[in-house]
Amino acid sequence: MTTAWLEISLVAQGFLCSVLALILTLSLADAVIAFYYRVKKRYLLAATASLAVQFLYLCLLYEGYLKVSGDLPDDASISPVSAMPLWSVLVLTAVFALTAVTGLCFLVKYIRTHLTAMSVKEGLDRLPTGLCFYDREGLPLLLNERINAECVAVTGEPLLDGRAFWTHLSEGNLPDGFERSTAGEAVILKFPGGEVKNYRRITHMCGAETVYEIVGGDVSGEYALGAALTEKNRELKALNARLREYGDRITEFTRERESLQAKIRIHDALGSLLLMTRKSLTQGADEELAAVARQWEDVTGIIGAAEENKREDGFAELTAAAEAIGAEIHLAGDLPRPGTVEEKIVLQALHECLTNTVRHGDGNAVEAYFSESNGNFRAQITNNGGQPKGEIREGGGLTSLRKLAESEGGSMHVTIRPRFELSITVPMDGGKLK
Repeated sequence: MTTAWLEISLVAQGFLCSVLALILTLSLADAVIAFYYRVKKRYLLAATASLAVQFLYLCLLYEGYLKVSGDLPDDASISPVSAMPLWSVLVLTAVFALTAVTGLCFLVKYIRTHLTAMSVKEGLDRLPTGLCFYDREGLPLLLNERINAECVAVTGEPLLDGRAFWTHLSEGNLPDGFERSTAGEAVILKFPGGEVKNYRRITHMCGAETVYEIVGGDVSGEYALGAALTEKNRELKALNARLREYGDRITEFTRERESLQAKIRIHDALGSLLLMTRKSLTQGADEELAAVARQWEDVTGIIGAAEENKREDGFAELTAAAEAIGAEIHLAGDLPRPGTVEEKIVLQALHECLTNTVRHGDGNAVEAYFSESNGNFRAQITNNGGQPKGEIREGGGLTSLRKLAESEGGSMHVTIRPRFELSITVPMDGGKLK
């Protein structure tokens, strides 16, 4: 004999009703998920129909439970479903449970393998870029959480009006702590926390409708690099100014030193000429007096010309200084450009060679030939003095000259056969020797 639903105990009936309630809850979740993710209509209708059938079935079984428990009058009519055999109730319960679980698994798989409206929204929310689409009236059509949070930070309110949000950005109506700048039509906004955003508005035509898009990209790294580059350029500009000032001063100091050396040589020459004059006046003949007088005329002429013209040309000053002590300097080739490192080195070399020629070589003429080749400047300096008797030991003057040439990336060579020659090669324009 088959046992009916109404014949089992109240505890068993209550337990089965509780199980059906759990299954109904699971089916309700299936329907909500299907509606939330906007799945295809047939799947949504199936989930809704299953939920309705299970709910009706549970209500009819619960009616029998109330009849057995005495909560309904004895003469109250009940649905035939309550009189179903127990085995059929268990079978239907198992079918409903399988349907709910299968539906949930299907929805999970469907959501993971199909593109739905919520998938697009979730993808937008995960973007590091803020996005907002709105119509002509400012009504947001689609936006992600990032730009909504940024709107709250800027305006203090959620993004409910895209047009008003763009007005805040473009017109600079910002709270304290924000820094705003523009780059063309884009708005660059620096947040109090240091994050920098670049906002642009793009217009889209969707048929006859106009849709505006606000894009807010993170440009904190680029902004930091730009600020660092600006600071470096400022430092380099200041350094270049100091270097130019140093170059101007070093040229001026070099000329002053050369002028002082020339004056010292003139002073020494005047001392020697005074001694010769005194000797000639006391012991010399008329011919010696005439020669001394001519030397005095030459020296006074040089001194007068120097005071009158105030020479600034280093080669002219050097030539004048050589003439003052009865020596000559002959220059050939391409002279170095004024104010360059080549000119400074060549002038010092000529000074040193002139001094050594008069003092040690018993000569009175220095010859220099200049040339340029492959970005290098070369100076070859000789004299008419006697040939050195042995190897030349570099002293203070030649040593300092060599250090100066090498410090500028150049080189210096001294030869004594067949005659003395000083050769200096330096790179032009601060380059390297080639």
